[in-house]
Amino acid sequence: MLASRVFRSFIHLTVHPFDPIFPKIVRMSANKIVEVFNEIDKEMIYIKNKLDSLGEFVQGAGQGDSTAALQKLRDENKSLQRETLDLLKQISVHDVLEGKPPLALKVFMQAQAEKAGASTMSKSEAPTQKEAVAAEPVRSDKPAEGHSKKAKSEKDTGKTPSAEAPQGKGKDKTAEKSEGPKEATSEAKKEPAAATADESITVARLDFRVGKIVEVEKHPDADSLYVEKIDLGEGGKLRTIVSGLVKHVPIEEMKDRLVVVLANLKPAKMRGVNSEGMVMCASTPEKVEILIPPKGSQPGDRISFEGFPGTPDDVLNPKKKIWETLAPEFGVNPNKVAVFRGIPFVVAGKGQVVSPGLINCIVK
Repeated sequence: MLASRVFRSFIHLTVHPFDPIFPKIVRMSANKIVEVFNEIDKEMIYIKNKLDSLGEFVQGAGQGDSTAALQKLRDENKSLQRETLDLLKQISVHDVLEGKPPLALKVFMQAQAEKAGASTMSKSEAPTQKEAVAAEPVRSDKPAEGHSKKAKSEKDTGKTPSAEAPQGKGKDKTAEKSEGPKEATSEAKKEPAAATADESITVARLDFRVGKIVEVEKHPDADSLYVEKIDLGEGGKLRTIVSGLVKHVPIEEMKDRLVVVLANLKPAKMRGVNSEGMVMCASTPEKVEILIPPKGSQPGDRISFEGFPGTPDDVLNPKKKIWETLAPEFGVNPNKVAVFRGIPFVVAGKGQVVSPGLINCIVK
């Protein structure tokens, strides 16, 4: 019945019955309908097979055979999560170098925040586990109490208490000492360690310095990239840094200008050229501007943030994701001042770092 309705509708919409080519169209329409229904049959068979497989899996789960399968699914899920986050990070770095807003980085940070939230929830369950551990000695005391009652009754009847009672009681005390306190101590050690790890991600670990671009040229293998030689006050050593600024800043405006550089990123190759830092810029989807250090700044001057004392890392560990975690909190305020959580970039005794014109935008 369904095929008949589809067939009649198709004929009605395509050609009039008295048209000379009507018989040919009918044959073509019939063949097309047969093909469509064959495809539907294939899809139904595929779905049925999948349902059968799911039924077998559920049946196996009922028989206790699903442990290995569930563990495999968990492992695959964790692996996919790691691969996804790594890809998002790589895309974000590429966007930054190409002078584009790191949209993927926002997704990455959201995933990290959700992961951190899940970790916090798991930690909140720890007291329940401790209570369970602490409850064990109470259970172990019950047999000891029973033994003491038995010993008392034997004393009243003139019998000598058996040697089994002290042995059992001693065993319970040993278990109480070895199990309860040991597990509680290990839990106590884990929690402060996790808290310390979270607190250690601070802007003071980022080495922002004033630098001077001594040389600049276009990347030989990338039209949108500059390769700069920058003086960071390291005794005459020049850093090679790759920046995606070709579309935003003319090459004649690059040379001999002062810039702010994130100087302790781990060196990485960008289209075959090793880059040893990042030039910081104010950025919108339409425009990118290099940040301007205060007047009187010299190569090597450090950028500081009030309320965040500390010494920068020599080289940031990429696995710790310190820059990736903090990056979304950098920006430019309505007064054109570069800030971190609203706190200005400052060169001590010289002033604040500003943008040439952009406001209310990100810094990257």
